[in-house]
Amino acid sequence: MHSDTLRVTRERVSRFPAAGRTPRPQWPAAALAAGLLLGLGAAPAAAAEDLRLGIALEPTSLDPHFHFFGAAIAMSRQIFEALTSIGADGQPHPLLATAWRAVGDTGWEFDLRPEAKFSDGTPLTPDDVVFTFQRAPNVPNAPTSYGSNLRDVASVEVTGPHRIRVHTKSPAPMLPRLLSNISIVSRHVGEGATTADYSATTAAIGTGPYRVTSWERSSKATLERNEGYWGTAPEWRNVTIRYIPNAAARVGALRAGDVDIIDQVSAQDLEALRTSPDFNVVSSVSYAVVGFLPDVTERVPPFITGPDGEALEHNPLADLRVRRAIELAINRDVMAQRVMSGQVVVATQMMLPGQFGHDDTIPVVTPDQAQARALLAEAGFPNGFRMSIHCQRRFYNADGMCQAMAQMLSRVGIRTEPVPMLHPMYVTHSIKHEFSFGTTYTLVDLGDPSTALISNSATYGGTNGWGNSNRGRYSNPTLDTLLEHAQREIDTTAREAMLKQAMRIVHDDVAVIPLFRPMNLEAMRAGLQHAPDANGYILAADVHGR
Repeated sequence: MHSDTLRVTRERVSRFPAAGRTPRPQWPAAALAAGLLLGLGAAPAAAAEDLRLGIALEPTSLDPHFHFFGAAIAMSRQIFEALTSIGADGQPHPLLATAWRAVGDTGWEFDLRPEAKFSDGTPLTPDDVVFTFQRAPNVPNAPTSYGSNLRDVASVEVTGPHRIRVHTKSPAPMLPRLLSNISIVSRHVGEGATTADYSATTAAIGTGPYRVTSWERSSKATLERNEGYWGTAPEWRNVTIRYIPNAAARVGALRAGDVDIIDQVSAQDLEALRTSPDFNVVSSVSYAVVGFLPDVTERVPPFITGPDGEALEHNPLADLRVRRAIELAINRDVMAQRVMSGQVVVATQMMLPGQFGHDDTIPVVTPDQAQARALLAEAGFPNGFRMSIHCQRRFYNADGMCQAMAQMLSRVGIRTEPVPMLHPMYVTHSIKHEFSFGTTYTLVDLGDPSTALISNSATYGGTNGWGNSNRGRYSNPTLDTLLEHAQREIDTTAREAMLKQAMRIVHDDVAVIPLFRPMNLEAMRAGLQHAPDANGYILAADVHGR
């Protein structure tokens, strides 16, 4: 597939609207499918009110403000809620805030849901929101801080028993969207609590449909329905989330009846699951963009040597001609169809066609090996160089993608060694700036490219907290200025023009090399229903049918 066009495909599940959180609709129960599972015999059935998930990625913490990372966000949303949520239309919708309005140029007022309670029975108060806004940017040792979501907030004022007014340092048109990333925690539990207290479950008290009862690292987490939940009660009383990083093992657990639904289905098992009457397979195009971040800093490059293995004093990737050569070496269509089995959609920029900020003028790069070699020679590398590329195992066939990328670069003279890594190890090293060329997995889920640009491409290390995922250390003052202005611009047309210009700068400088959007592939036992979100999260309260 070459088009970025958003699509949702569903096999064996009738079309129905995605379950919302405001409130959750009731769904009719469905009978469990019976029979043999691929010759393994009848699987043991779970209790009628139990749901078992088989998930590829484990959160790094249960602290909802510790790590801005997909698996951690997914777990947080089982337990906690934010003031707003982003709907399928890309717009902010009510969650713990029932309504909001701009107050002058530098204020937003939010009405809080009066019936909302934390799972320990205490009511949600405006003071809990005040405490959350104080805590979220200041969690010690956070790998990626949530602070950039609140950087425009000057103060929070309680203006009524269920109302707050957020004063901003300047006009902040993005605030209702950004607040969808900030899980609200209670002051009475969270004040003085550490990240370890949240991960021990004692402080993990939220307003969401579930409360966590245990977390065994590298194994599983257990959830229990929050009987005091303000919205429609989820169908499942008890939920077990098993963390199974190996794709074949996840499918095996589903076939054996050990879990009811899995994410990140492997291509090898996709057809067998699709054609079996015992399973449903669903998919959606992810908002996430998989690509690479080249290290552009002028330094002795780690994991890069000369063509004969000799040390290099200067970083080849700091030269724009080398980065352009790399992009010309990549054949995205071949990678999408042959390597990724058609389970991805080619991406050349952060936004999908039709989304806010998508720029039709950004050209699609046509592969050209001869031109790539010419650019390398012009940059002083006629014989190329050697490089290791580090790839996080966070998406479907990550190892295959890494190997294919290495082969494509080797064909133009960059002798490349692929180094696939488990995601936790990859993050540990990449945030320390230890790699020269590594993957990025950017979730663009706010219907706006600002956060992706700020996180991946804004200058790292400033007082504004931007560039927290800028592991290539790209820096462009013109880009930073554009992003600053876009964050203050109320006029939508003018703001979109600024963001398109920012994306064009990133493209022209080859600061990020986007490759594709993965398909979110889920499989479940027959009788279950789940409409996969573009973010790829499986939330237990959104799974229906017993």
